[in-house]
Amino acid sequence: MVFTRKTDAALASLVKQLDKLVAKHEEQQLRVFVNLIGEDREALEAEAKKFGAKHKVANVPIVVPVEHENGPDNFGINPDAAVTVTLYSGLKVNSSHAFDKFKKDDAKTVLADVPALLEESAAASDEAQTDEANFHASDHYGRLDFSPDGARLAVGGPTGQIHVWNLKEKKFVRVLRRSDERMLEDVAWNPQGTRLAAVDIWGRLSIHDAASGKELHFLSARRREEAIGSKERLVASLAWNLAGDSMVLTTANGFAVWNPDVPAESEAAVPDTDDDRFSAWHGTISADGRRLAQVDEYGKFRVWNLHTGEIALRSADFKGCQVYVAWSPDDRRIALSSNSTLRIVDARTGAIVRDVETPQQSSIVAWSPDSKILAVAQGWLNRWSSSDRPNKAISLVNSEDGTIRHRLNSGLMNIEALAWSTDGKTLASTGSSKVWRLDRNGDPQVVANPEMPVSLWDAENGRLFYQITPAEEP
Repeated sequence: MVFTRKTDAALASLVKQLDKLVAKHEEQQLRVFVNLIGEDREALEAEAKKFGAKHKVANVPIVVPVEHENGPDNFGINPDAAVTVTLYSGLKVNSSHAFDKFKKDDAKTVLADVPALLEESAAASDEAQTDEANFHASDHYGRLDFSPDGARLAVGGPTGQIHVWNLKEKKFVRVLRRSDERMLEDVAWNPQGTRLAAVDIWGRLSIHDAASGKELHFLSARRREEAIGSKERLVASLAWNLAGDSMVLTTANGFAVWNPDVPAESEAAVPDTDDDRFSAWHGTISADGRRLAQVDEYGKFRVWNLHTGEIALRSADFKGCQVYVAWSPDDRRIALSSNSTLRIVDARTGAIVRDVETPQQSSIVAWSPDSKILAVAQGWLNRWSSSDRPNKAISLVNSEDGTIRHRLNSGLMNIEALAWSTDGKTLASTGSSKVWRLDRNGDPQVVANPEMPVSLWDAENGRLFYQITPAEEP
């Protein structure tokens, strides 16, 4: 990880050498990010784009971090250093260098540490793969969706399995197994409640028969790349349309519409050329299935018309790093959460309806079926480290006046999913107290994680009334 306040010839020399190393060590998953830091974000973003193009950097992203003035606090960057380089594997820092005046010869100091980094990273990847073989789908939960009749709850886990629970009888039903055991990004029932779809971080899509659990279709990453012509990572978004005859998946550079009967056949869309800096972080489909709202991590959001493939609305005045977007069931409003505020906007015009003050930063948000209540996970969503605040709360916010009706204490370091029952009486939540690292395939794996349940809350009084725990599964 490189943090720099200058983009001179000395830095260019280092970046070019790192660019070649990344290509050379692709199988070892060597990754390098160059972060431009300083006071003026817009100027930094322009310089990042210019620098990458000028020096033909192909494998190293040139980015501007959210905390652009001096970089993320947890890196402890010296404000007097012109260039800071940190080499780490997993959660361990191998070496760090701060240069007051970075010179071309200083690149040798940085590059000399790379062989040891690669050696340790390979050992850690082997250990991660060994650990992965010992994981069970019940190690933790991560994605939730109620069936249309509200009787069943689908729960996605880290090894690509979907657990189905009958909530009325409070019993475990079955496990739906995928052809690829990777951590799921999203799970979704079709409107008829007869099928379940799931997608992982790299876009491997599976469709299952809900009654038998049989996997009807599986679309590999390679087939997905062929279908939509992109190797972009898919963002956490998967939704069926009202008829149940198509699905929409949000991608970093647009969206893809899938035929659930022939998943390899799809239509893809890409953003306008004047918006090429938009890289979607999350997306949500409108209740009528005609529009898709997306947010990026730099305070912008946009709305697509799914029928025309055109951007119908865009806005760039939202401050802070955006985390999540949720479309109200009545199709009138869109909720946007960030590290600075919770904002509700008009879904047609983008005009601000209300900014809501919450006790902490907002992350995951979910509308109640009647569009009156917003469930808001408080605290920054951080999958990549543990937290010093192990009891993240969920606020139930009145969307009409912004008041907080109830505050639910989760006991978790991260809240990763919220879902409402179809009658609006129950809120389901899940998360973890876990630490992550990437395996050699670039997939996130859990390093440490205690057993975590799915919690069911009474939306009327805010009380926890039932927990689904991994130990309950046969």
